[in-house]
Amino acid sequence: MKYHISISKILISLLFVSIAGCAAFKFKPPQQAVSGVIAEDTTWSGKILITKDVLVLRNVHLKIEPGTVIRFKKSKSTRIDPRFLFTTAELLVEGQLTAQGSPEEPIIFTSDAKDPQAGDWAGIILNKSGADTSIISYCKIEFAQYGIYAVGSSAKITQNQFNNNQYGIVCQLDSKADISQNHISGGDTGIACWNNAAPSITNNRVFDNKHSGITWGVSANPVIKDNIIEGNRFGIFGKEKGVLTPDNNKIEHNDYNFYVKP
Repeated sequence: MKYHISISKILISLLFVSIAGCAAFKFKPPQQAVSGVIAEDTTWSGKILITKDVLVLRNVHLKIEPGTVIRFKKSKSTRIDPRFLFTTAELLVEGQLTAQGSPEEPIIFTSDAKDPQAGDWAGIILNKSGADTSIISYCKIEFAQYGIYAVGSSAKITQNQFNNNQYGIVCQLDSKADISQNHISGGDTGIACWNNAAPSITNNRVFDNKHSGITWGVSANPVIKDNIIEGNRFGIFGKEKGVLTPDNNKIEHNDYNFYVKP
């Protein structure tokens, strides 16, 4: 018996295979380069490359979708405005930042360098009360000078991973940030509180930092409760006496568990 298959039937079959393949293939947009001032509400998704400083103006909302990867280009000097604080690339937020990933799709902030090192980029800077409503959760933040630098901001910083930053989180100038359920490791200092900052630091694991897990000074008065602080040179390191009462923390396996500098 001979079989006769028409050209039209073959083409129809190939068309169905092509459609099925396209349905199975998830389109991935190219990397988007970003720098300068964000002056209107903006949403980021996919792959973002920050080539120079980025400023989110007051009353402007930057939303970052789950699974977004933000890379910072390494540069010796990126300053484009007097308000920027550091010489390397930074995300400076004077408005609102919502970076809410998920356990399955964390948001990643990292260096674009081939051989990334701590300090390749400046960090996420939450500047003053304009950033009070900011939420950063389920993010991975790595290879920055300061993972998050809260200047007078009381943002919510929860359930993130900070790896290989010089400082994981810094709170300055009356910041009352809510810092909870984060993992902070592999840097010089996990959390630092200065200049009247009074953040709530609860239920974090701060470990394997070269200098201190948590440090405070210059009249800071953080609440430090229910944290695991281990494997650092100093578990809790203070530069002033009488301004800190840590409560119900597990502080162990540090070279010095609790130290107040004379």
